[in-house]
Amino acid sequence: MQNLLAVWALLVLLWPGTTLARDFTVESVAGRISDGQFIVDARIDVQLNDSTIEALENGVTLEFELQASLMRPRRLWWDAEVTAVTRRFLLGRHALADGYTLREPGSGQHLIFKNIEEALAALGEVHDFKAGHIKGVAAADKYRGRLRLRLDIEALPAPLRPIAYISPSWRLSSGWYEWVFVP
Repeated sequence: MQNLLAVWALLVLLWPGTTLARDFTVESVAGRISDGQFIVDARIDVQLNDSTIEALENGVTLEFELQASLMRPRRLWWDAEVTAVTRRFLLGRHALADGYTLREPGSGQHLIFKNIEEALAALGEVHDFKAGHIKGVAAADKYRGRLRLRLDIEALPAPLRPIAYISPSWRLSSGWYEWVFVP
């Protein structure tokens, strides 16, 4: 009986309730091929929940992955992946500037925003994302693009990871958004 009570208490504590993850939403996306590169523009509504905002306010830097891939449809087999690229973005709290920082490692881009809403809006604006070279790949009549933004749980500090693994409020993702386009 005690084991059943302990399991029930654990489920109550871990149940997402009102802190259920509000997933990111891809509002618009467009892909094009220019000079042998797959380029993506998108608008993603990025909203954080109470758990992630609390961690951010307490000094935890959140790492996001923006993933894009280009698929060439095939008739009798699975679609062929032409290219796939991942970009990483770090969102953190900057105590001295009393704001939030958004940066992309390796790019030298480091932006500071006064409030979290502005930082999340900037994270969700994707312009001229070079998602891979397609030179030397057999051309197709149409392609299928895929795009996803997600919070990288593996990049969280070690003490926070176990909580993030079991709590649905930390699994923030837009899921794969797919679209078909003709070059």
